[in-house]
Parts: sequence; C-alpha cells; structure tokens
Amino acid sequence: MANIVFNFLHKTRYLLVAALVSALLSTPFSTEAESTTNIKLTASNTIAGESTEIFISNAEPYNEILIEITKPDGNKFNLNTASNASGISNIQIDSKDLTKAGSYLATAKNLTKNSAYSKYISFQVSAAELSEENSSIKLSKNTANSGEKIQATVKLEDSFGNPISGHQLILSSDRETDKISSPEKTTNANGIINFYIIGSEKGIAKIIAKDIDSNKNFNTKLAFTSGNSLERTKIIFAEESGSIASFNLSGLDAESKVGDKQSITVTAVDEAGLTVTDYTGTVHFSSTDANATMPSDYTFIASDLGQHNFDLGFNFVTPDTQSITATDEAQSTIKGSISTVVVTSTSSLDQSIDYQSTYETTDYEREDKFTLISPASGSISDDTIDVSGSGDYGKTAVIYLNDEEAAMVEITKDNSFEYSLEDLEDGTYEIYVDIAQTTVNDEGEVEVTSKIESSEVETIVIDTTAPELGSLTFSPGTSVSIGEEVSATVISENGLKNITLEINGVLNALKESTTAGKYEGDLLIPSAEGTYPVNVVLEDQLGNEADYRAKDTIIVGASATGTVAEPIVETVAKVETLDAPTGLSSASGREEVTISWEPVTAPTGTTISFYRVYYGPSKTELFASSDTLDASTSWLLTGLNGGEKYYFAVVAVDSDDNEGEQSDPIVGTPLKKSTESALKPSAPEPELTTATLPESSPETGPATNILIALSLMGSLGYLGVRKLAKQETF
Repeated sequence: MANIVFNFLHKTRYLLVAALVSALLSTPFSTEAESTTNIKLTASNTIAGESTEIFISNAEPYNEILIEITKPDGNKFNLNTASNASGISNIQIDSKDLTKAGSYLATAKNLTKNSAYSKYISFQVSAAELSEENSSIKLSKNTANSGEKIQATVKLEDSFGNPISGHQLILSSDRETDKISSPEKTTNANGIINFYIIGSEKGIAKIIAKDIDSNKNFNTKLAFTSGNSLERTKIIFAEESGSIASFNLSGLDAESKVGDKQSITVTAVDEAGLTVTDYTGTVHFSSTDANATMPSDYTFIASDLGQHNFDLGFNFVTPDTQSITATDEAQSTIKGSISTVVVTSTSSLDQSIDYQSTYETTDYEREDKFTLISPASGSISDDTIDVSGSGDYGKTAVIYLNDEEAAMVEITKDNSFEYSLEDLEDGTYEIYVDIAQTTVNDEGEVEVTSKIESSEVETIVIDTTAPELGSLTFSPGTSVSIGEEVSATVISENGLKNITLEINGVLNALKESTTAGKYEGDLLIPSAEGTYPVNVVLEDQLGNEADYRAKDTIIVGASATGTVAEPIVETVAKVETLDAPTGLSSASGREEVTISWEPVTAPTGTTISFYRVYYGPSKTELFASSDTLDASTSWLLTGLNGGEKYYFAVVAVDSDDNEGEQSDPIVGTPLKKSTESALKPSAPEPELTTATLPESSPETGPATNILIALSLMGSLGYLGVRKLAKQETF
C-alpha cells in the first residue's frame, strides 16, 4: 500500500511543487491597499465653546483631505478641506463641536489618493468660565440643630456642564459665630470641594461660596434651630416669606469715580422688608446716566433665595448725582433704586483744579497702558506697517517688532508720533510701543533711561501672495452642445473672497463647497457655436488677485444630439485638427518613468514641433507638465517619488504653438530608489499600462491559505511515504 501511495505522490510531485509556488506567488506581498501618508497635523488648545484651527502640512498637492476628530466621549466627526500647491491647508473646528472639555484626537488622510490615516495628534479643550447658574451648593441637611455639623458640597461647572477643577473656594457665612472648615484645598477633577458647617446659634445663615479664580460667588441658606422641632423650622421660614413688594439695592459707594466698575446686590423684599426667598422673576436695570454700563436682564433662580450679587456689572460716565433702578420686568410697579455721586478721578471733596484749563505738568506720567492709533490686530496685503500713537512731548516712542527694537521716534509738540516699518516679508508680526525717557550717551547713541508706559501687543498678519489655481475641471466636459448645462470645479486655497470664470464676456461666480478649498458653480454657456477661452480670476480676503488668462476652452457645438460641431477656425486655429496621441505605455525605473506613444500626424501646412507630457496624482489632477525636445515619441520623467502612483497624458504641439487633444491617461509607478532587479540591475522594470493591468491586486483570502497548507501537507506526505517505502523494501 505504501508503495502505491509513494508512486502516486512521486508522479505528482511536480504538480505539488507548482501548486505551492503558485500559492506563494498569489499571496499579495506587494498588494497596494491604502498607501501610506506623511501628513502632519498641528492644533492649538482651546476652551469649551471656542473654536480652534487645525494646520495640515506634508499633504499631497491639491488633494481633498479628510480629517477625523475623536471627542473625549469617543464620538467622532469629520471635516473636509483641500491642500494647496505646497500640500498645506488649515481648517477651523466650529465652536459647537468643542463644548466637551477633555482631550481630543485628530488624524487625516488624502482622499484623492486614498492614503492611510496619519498619526494621531491630541489637543486639549479646557472648561470655560464658571457659570453661576450651573454651579451649586448642596447641603446634607437644609435644617440642623445648633452645634450640628453639616456637610456642604460645592460643585463648579461652566455653561456647558463641564466640571471646573483646581479652583480655590472660600465658603463663608453672614453670621460671625458659624464655623466653616474644609480638608480640601481646591476642587477635584469633578469640580467638587466639600466643606463642613457648624452653627452655634439658631437662625438662618446665608452661606456664600466665592470662587477665588473667577471672583464669582453664589449662595444658599441654612436654618439652625435650638432643637429638633419641625414647627420651629416652619416658623423661621415663615418669617422670611411674603409677596414681593420692592427691591432693596445695596453695595454702591456714596461716591463713585467715572469708569470705575461697581458691584450691587439686589434683594427681593416684601412690605415688611423681609427677603422673599422664592422670588424667580426677571429684573431690568436702568440709570439716570444715559451712558452708564448696566448688566443685562437677569432672571432669579431658586438657589438665589431672593438675593443676587451683580459683581462689577456697573460703571458711570457722566459726573453728577446718578441713580440705578431695578425693575421687575413683569410688574413695573415693583422696583428699587440706589444713588451715588459720580465724580472724576479727583475726589469731589477737592475741586481746586480747573479741569477746563490748560494746566500741564512736565512730571506727569501715566501708569496705564495707552492705545495705539495704528496698527490694530488683523491681516493686511501690504508689506508696510504704519505705526502711530500719542504720548507726552519730549518723550520717545520705542517701537518693537517681534520683541526686537525696530525704531525710536521722538514725540512731537502735538503729542503724537508716527513711523512706517517697510519691506516686510509675508508672515505674522507682533508690534507694541513703549513710551520712554531717553538720553544720549558719550558715544552719541540714544539709550532708554526709564519706561513710562506700554501699549497692548497688536498681531499683524502680512499676506501679499496671490492665491494659486490648483485645478479647473468641467462637467460633463469642455465639448458641449448649445443649451447643455455645464458646471465647473476649481481647487485652490480655502476661504477665497471671489472666484470668477469669464466666458465670452460673461462672469460666472463659483461658491465654496462643503469641502474647504473646493469651489463649484453652474456656467452660462454662449448660445452660438464656437470655441471660447475661459479666464479664471481668484481673489483672497485681503484683495490679493491672480488672473489666469485662457486657462482652458469651452467648445460649443450646434447639434441637439450632443455631437460637437467643427470649431470656428478664426477663433482658435488648428487646435482641434491635432489628434490625441494613442498607444501610450510606461516603463518604470528608479524614481523615473519613461512614457512612449504613437506619433500624431500633423495637418496640412504645419508640423509637430514637440509633445507635452502632463502628469499628476489622479486622472483629473494632472498639475505638472514636461515638454519633449522634439517630435520624438518617448520621454523620460525623473525626480518622481518612488513607489507612488502617477497618471500620465500626452498632447501634441504644432509649429504654430497650438496644443492638440489630450490622450487618455495611463498609470505608472516609479520604483523606489532601493529597488533592484535581480535579472537586469541596470535596466528599469517595465510596467503594464492601465489597459492591461487592473487598478488593484487580487485580495488574499482563505482559499489561498488552504492551497498553501495543502501543498505543504502534500510535500511532507510525499517525503514520509517515500521513507516508509524504503523501509518496506528492506
């Protein structure tokens, strides 16, 4: 029996080996799935409810890019943009997508090239400002015996419900005899800090929590009794209750200075003057000073217990006796007022200085920051920044550009100065000015002896570069029938102000699509047959403009069936008579590809001068081109990225410099620099054209693995049976 099996395996051994080799070769060791990507992302940290920007670099030129953002809760959302000629783009993340505090992850990939995702980066979203409405004080008991310890849990949240950690709080009582302590120093990761309250006497204590970091506070009330009697508790609260009759305003000083921010506490009271703890109406503020700053209308909430502090919400402008009135929005008869004497920066008790006089003092030095007249933070399309402002005559304005001294200017008799920073390159600049006292040293150099005041820092972005046109495509194409609808798509940098296509004197505006940097629109096509050049004008937000004349042509034919009529020869001569090259093929070498094609026959009266090879990352994005030296029908393209797929198309150019029809694109992939051929090390490996090679290699699967396993088992079985046969022979 062993001999029979051995003879069978011996006779089929070549088939088994062939099957093994075939299985191994069919395994997609070099199958191209998603290509790798070198995209780099950077993002700035922000706070909840504020937008931020992601900056993309190292992307493929003029590629659509998909950005995937993962929120702290694991939910994801996508953004789309398009890269420019340098593979760079930036996109704003909307504030509505950044309301959850925590760590966000971002990754991106080239959509046009179907690359893999890039490495993840992270950016942080911190909690926003403390919200008094969302923050709270929770008591373990609302009513306690005198001497009983009550736990007060204070929780800080922003307006989006994010906990605020690391904040210091002070918990106090309006009664000096109450004792409050805490074993904790700051709020924890959940925004919580605990306090303990002991009341030594009966009555109602107002418990106030003040956040040191934001200078905001909120409060609640706690009732202490001398025993456990529920009736006593009811009596205490009954004394606090009653229908609202008016507002009691307190906290405003008898004398206020112009511009000083003031705080006021508004308390809802009944006819007896007791606090109405259940008041939840809306209060509106007004003032006898028409230019005063007042807080917005405020609706009391249950935790206010009828009293709310408006911290630094008021300031006056007009010197005089002024008043503030709080009025219930629903019942105008419920109101309350408070008055103050508004004075200038000098006390009303000392009015010896005549403010209308021309009194001056050479020793006067302002301590606050002054405001530059120009520049103001923003973007400009000029290489010159004009700096001007005011200061005291005899002093010097020292101008700083990116923290380096750029110029010194003497302040003139009219207390002003101006200077122009010229010939600046595109980029971001930070500018500020010091008003200083200067002197001239022994070497004749001007030195700053003392700084008097400084301006705020102004950030100026200079952008004098016109936008670039990445690609221009038409749907259904450039050859259309009269009356046929045509749309255009332009790829350029995102956020352009205007994109206009001019056809036969008619301007067609394109609008940015949901993909940043991609602009689309329908075109008004001429109603007469002919060939019409398409002019493209791009304008960015700063007014930088790029004008591309005759970037493409639209050929309009008269046939209603869609057959394009012959073009008008007088418009563009001979362009249509040059046929598209055929028979394209490619051969790949190390970081280079040789393209070959069949010659194009020139029309009568002209000759083929040379051929132009277009190439790029996709069939619709052939951005680069290279001209042959003569009418030869092959051309070597060097300096390509090894291992990356390119598309190639060829057009003929005649002796009148007319460009013919473009060939159908083919694909070619240059070899990587380290790739070597075992058979012909010095010769480039040929590559099949798209006519014979499918876009992707076959996928591996269970059938391939089973074939390999069966081949190996057959080989091992053959060796085992052969050994057994030999043993039987002996």
